[in-house]
Amino acid sequence: MKTFFLSLFFFLGGSLIFAQNVLLKGSVGDGKSPLPKATLSVEGQEVHATSDEAGNFQFSLPKGFYILDIHAKGYRSQRMNIELTNNLTLPTITLQKELMAQGEHTVGNTINLSDEELDDEEGSPEMISGFLQSSQDLYFRRSSFDFSPVFYRPRGYQSNAATVLVNGVLMNKVETGRPQWSNWGGLNDATRSNVITTGVGASEDDFGGVFGSNVMTIAPSELRNGLRISGTTTNRNYFGRAMVTYNTGTLPSGWGYMVSGSYRGGNGRTWLVPSVEGMVYQSYGISAAVEYKASPYFTTNLMGIFSYNNRGKSAPLTQEAISLGGRNYNPNWGFQGDHIRNSKMKRISEPLFVLSNTYHKGDTKIALHLGYQFGQVGDTRIQYVKSQNPDPSYYTNMPTYFYNMYDQETGEGDPFAWDKAARQIDYFKANKQLNWDALYQTNSHTGGESMFSLNEDIIDTKTLTGNLLATTKIDPNITLNAGASFQRIGTENFQQINDLLGGQYFLNKSYYSGENYDTPENLRLGEGDKYQYHYKALVQRANVFGQLRFKYGRALFYVAGRFQHTDYEREGLFANNAVYNDAKGKSGMKYFNTLSTKAGLTYSINGRHILQFNTGYFEEAQPLNNIFVNIRNSNSLLPSKLSPETQITADGSYIVRMPYVKARLTGYVTKFENATEKSYFFTQSRLGDESAGFLTQTMMDVEKLHFGGELGVEVQLHPSWKASAVVSLNQYTYTNDPILFQSSDKRLVSEPIVSHLKNYHAGQAPEQVYSLGLEYQSQHYWWVSLTGNLFNNNYIGIAPSLRTENIYLDPNTGSRYTNIDKNAVRGLLKQEKLPILFLMNASAGKSFRIKGHFLNVFASVNNLLNTQYKTNGFEQARKGDYQSMLKDRKSGYPTFGN
Repeated sequence: MKTFFLSLFFFLGGSLIFAQNVLLKGSVGDGKSPLPKATLSVEGQEVHATSDEAGNFQFSLPKGFYILDIHAKGYRSQRMNIELTNNLTLPTITLQKELMAQGEHTVGNTINLSDEELDDEEGSPEMISGFLQSSQDLYFRRSSFDFSPVFYRPRGYQSNAATVLVNGVLMNKVETGRPQWSNWGGLNDATRSNVITTGVGASEDDFGGVFGSNVMTIAPSELRNGLRISGTTTNRNYFGRAMVTYNTGTLPSGWGYMVSGSYRGGNGRTWLVPSVEGMVYQSYGISAAVEYKASPYFTTNLMGIFSYNNRGKSAPLTQEAISLGGRNYNPNWGFQGDHIRNSKMKRISEPLFVLSNTYHKGDTKIALHLGYQFGQVGDTRIQYVKSQNPDPSYYTNMPTYFYNMYDQETGEGDPFAWDKAARQIDYFKANKQLNWDALYQTNSHTGGESMFSLNEDIIDTKTLTGNLLATTKIDPNITLNAGASFQRIGTENFQQINDLLGGQYFLNKSYYSGENYDTPENLRLGEGDKYQYHYKALVQRANVFGQLRFKYGRALFYVAGRFQHTDYEREGLFANNAVYNDAKGKSGMKYFNTLSTKAGLTYSINGRHILQFNTGYFEEAQPLNNIFVNIRNSNSLLPSKLSPETQITADGSYIVRMPYVKARLTGYVTKFENATEKSYFFTQSRLGDESAGFLTQTMMDVEKLHFGGELGVEVQLHPSWKASAVVSLNQYTYTNDPILFQSSDKRLVSEPIVSHLKNYHAGQAPEQVYSLGLEYQSQHYWWVSLTGNLFNNNYIGIAPSLRTENIYLDPNTGSRYTNIDKNAVRGLLKQEKLPILFLMNASAGKSFRIKGHFLNVFASVNNLLNTQYKTNGFEQARKGDYQSMLKDRKSGYPTFGN
């Protein structure tokens, strides 16, 4: 196929290379003043222009018929049909203020940008809505704002499938490959200038991932001039937000200044009914940039951005806990005095500074970015020893724990169990929140030893980045993009005791093995001491990429390639001699060399109808956390051979750009091979020769197939009325039986176990989505919109350990169960599909123009019908053998439900 593409393009080039160009000139304004930084593009041509400070623009094009698209943030886009026979100067193009876009974009950032990204350790899918915030495509825009509350992921991709850069600095974390959106959370105005490539496509600034790239630029010359003040209140993660931004643009002196600040806060209470209880929230951010244009060709920009975030987290719950605790229930918090205190707080404090130097003359642009980021990410939790888990929703506190203590058919067990379960319902409802006073009281009666302490898992990171990018035209029809980057990342990882909760010391011992951590002489730990694990990691990654873009008549073609080198080294600072005799010292270097390539064709049939095809082969280094057996406690790599993950993808699109209709129909297929997945859980079932304990599990050689189609249609029914429809039909399944490795506090690593996952759904995201929208924009500066969204085929995440041969083994004897009912096994292992869900969202706004300034007021209501629903779920693997699972479900009330 590649050979055919190349031959086709050179043939077209040979026939059209001598076409004569003419000039298209014009200007853009809002009816009162010029509009700088408006983006103009010619459909079907890889030609773009940006209006200057006077609103002027200019194109050089062959003679012919074209459609000109004009976009400016905050304004309604325009499309113009143009026939070029000679040089042409257009009259001033006037854009109308876009009320809907302002309201939708702002509300969407408030709710979705960074605060919805859940934690990897909880096994929940993270949201990628922040990646899609500025996309102009209807499908991706709807995915960001309307579909994200149910954790919908376009094409089933995780957020590590795309790269995110801020002023040329790669922000994807080495531990997981995912960006930390909270690094710029709340600073929406400062991060509005971005270029998004969704899916495989050509990008000037980065090779990207299988889902593309998001390149943000924070510089005075890239942002809208003036003062912007905004305030928001919500019942989601925080009570309110205030944000102020001032930008000078480029002054006549060549200097430019930008500063932006924000505050978001909430004490877990709100004047509205909270979507989740106990979401304590404190966040403040600041971003500043100073830019100097030394000459028409040289620009220097110094940028800093810092967003501090400390927020309470919610917990994954069983249906039983939700039914008893309520739809907004969150067991992580309780009152301490009259203050809400959440035991699981996420703290992010990682400032970033970037110095950029840019040379731009004619068709040649060279940019050098030097970045430095440092700081910490921390997650708190209650550590307990010699005591029961203080979580109010812990399984022994639930009525089902007692229901399953008695078998009504055989009469075995406690005959009073069901009476106890009935009493437990009332007890749980009266004690459903975390009891901080009880923890303090327990610690006051132990002779100084804390049975409970509040600990924090901390990642302290320092990252140095250099990135060199170049763009030039080889001839009028060929553009070359190239880049080289290097990152050196050092992390220090440890658990720290933050609060002894009234006690005097915490014993330095493992709750599961009884062995001490680190050295025997340091048995009593105080606040600020490190506990359980302490190690450093050094990561170095370097890559070079090149891209050629060809433009011949109606055809655009690109081909790109990337080579990347990544090396990892762990250095343990704690010994853990109970199991891991290699916890301390250096691991030695593990490296990956990867090659990736992609290519694509865009063919404009007549300017209004466009065909697009892309294909790519990606190799990605395995994430740092996935290559070690247990990175917190061991230098040991996984015993199986580690090779890069590969992703093979292709897509084809038919795009319609007519005056009153915009549409895109896309089909795609992506194959993931040699992937690894990490999980952590407690089990009471034997796996190999493992006994009950807390397990670290790595699934290797994972293969998945994602395929489907996307349709987005917008119809301008009337100058004020617009209707839209989105359909997405997908399937995400495992295509092989991967291998599991497990380790615990009692054993370094188990023998490899095959998990039979083939044909199971990858889960935790709806595979089918249908959406209809209607919006009205008045000429009197007010707007209203309504969307209805239906979600189907949402499968919960399966537990791979339940689908091994060990499900048939008795955990007490290790022997195989007899008289196994295969139909019962199929019922136990059937993947749960959540019910069909319909959600309706509404938003409205009004804009007031006061002496040349705009005051915008808007409101958004998600889930207008107040529907109670499950977003996703995952199976528990605590009971992982046939008899235990059967017994747990016999009463009809499973203790370890999904």
